[in-house]
Amino acid sequence: MQDFLRRRLTELLYIPFLGYFASRACKFCFSIGYIEVTLKILLTWLLFCPLILITERVPHRARAISYLVVWGLIGLTIGYAHMAQYSFPTSSLSGIFITSLTGGLVLFLFQHARDLRVEIVSRLHSRAVEGSFFTFPTSIIRRIVDSVIVVNSCAAILIGYGFIGYIVDTPNAPRAFQERALRTLLTENFFIYALHSLAAVLIAIELRRLFQVALDTSSKSMIDIAEGDLNRRLPDVGENEIGRLVRALNRLADRLLERENFKRIFGKYMSEKVAATILSRGNAGLGGEVKHVALFMSDVKGFSEVAEKIPPADLVQILNHDFEKIVGHIETEQGIIDKFIGDACFAYFDLLSCPKSATAALKVAQRLSLQNDLKCEIGIGLHFGEVIAGNIGSSKRLEYTLIGDAVNTLARVESQTRVFKRKVILTEQFRQQLVAEGGVVPPLEDLGLVHLKGKTREVQLWAL
Repeated sequence: MQDFLRRRLTELLYIPFLGYFASRACKFCFSIGYIEVTLKILLTWLLFCPLILITERVPHRARAISYLVVWGLIGLTIGYAHMAQYSFPTSSLSGIFITSLTGGLVLFLFQHARDLRVEIVSRLHSRAVEGSFFTFPTSIIRRIVDSVIVVNSCAAILIGYGFIGYIVDTPNAPRAFQERALRTLLTENFFIYALHSLAAVLIAIELRRLFQVALDTSSKSMIDIAEGDLNRRLPDVGENEIGRLVRALNRLADRLLERENFKRIFGKYMSEKVAATILSRGNAGLGGEVKHVALFMSDVKGFSEVAEKIPPADLVQILNHDFEKIVGHIETEQGIIDKFIGDACFAYFDLLSCPKSATAALKVAQRLSLQNDLKCEIGIGLHFGEVIAGNIGSSKRLEYTLIGDAVNTLARVESQTRVFKRKVILTEQFRQQLVAEGGVVPPLEDLGLVHLKGKTREVQLWAL
């Protein structure tokens, strides 16, 4: 309803100018007075209002033609009415027709530009991605130029028509009359040109406001995306400059969301810290970097016997239950899960991200050793040493993991929990790191020097 009233009000305000143009284009209309001509245009416009409403439902590709037809009919109606009422000549009909046609065209261009701005702006503000919308396949910038050219062409037509009338009507008139008529013509032509230039400026302003809102909306959307709102999308507004900008922005958000989802899912298969590191490096290659880490490994005692008695589905459920507890404690202390090896969990605490890595690993081991809701009995091995953290495998298939003698030692240390019947066993290197970190070293049981499988030197072991 608001849009309907706005259109009618615009047309109503435009009618006095059409009355002036009609009086200017036809000297016979000038003889009956400006007010009477304007009132006749108003009455004729009211008569044709239903037809104007029909043109507003016509597809936009054909709306300009239908709009021109209606305003051409308005001009013809007034012209024929004058011919019937005042016996005006055909030249009066042509003058009124040209005035009505050019005036209607200028009015249409302004209405069209405003419709474009209002519709696109409302859609951009509503964030309605789906829905019916009239599209503009041509360039909006080209529309600005075309509108200015057409409006000024209409002014040129009216000015040219006036000069032709002057040349035709005043060849035998007295010179003083000719000069006065020429001055009047120049003054009126300047007024016509000024009015049409104003119309061109108003059209350009409408489209400039459109670009301003579109750029502001796009900028805000980019800021929202940069701040993490990756679900932000803008509606499609056609095959024009704004539409292309909107689609490019939506594609950018889609790619970022895809990357974020990949990173999130990737983080379920490895630590989010590791996943972020790999993604930030771009091209992943073989090799790695030296790290000093506190190593943690838990393993289910007597897993083979347990697996023999329990169906695989139930066994997986039991393991997942216990892993949920183990992983929760490790991540609380800023540990990184390297991998699950069957019923074993291998993790590490990096000195770079966790300065008191050995202390953090020990806290996890102590909590798990006291936890009563684990469905399986586990043994925990702790060690501290130097490793290589990086990619192993081939150029086509990689795995990010820790490699080094310290990792092998850790696996052997954890296996000693079955030999000594202890829940948590740690190495001398791990104990020394605890002391170096200045943490509280709990009472430890000296298990002595132990020869581990595959090791040439004996290793000092301690148990909680």
